[in-house]
Amino acid sequence: MSYIKSEFLVDKPKFTSINQRKEEEKRDARKKAGLEETITHVKDSTKDPSIGFVENPKIYSKTLLDN
Repeated sequence: MSYIKSEFLVDKPKFTSINQRKEEEKRDARKKAGLEETITHVKDSTKDPSIGFVENPKIYSKTLLDN
């Protein structure tokens, strides 16, 4: 039994899966937008909300908060 080779078959394709192609497109789009190639999660833990008591708050009433 002989195998018929497709005319579109590439011997060494650049991508072996759709996911590889998607990842490269994402990296290229991020680079074009001036971002880092990979997503980095940077969280400033100094601004985490707390339920601790504040002696003299900057905003001491809901009315001032709404304004």
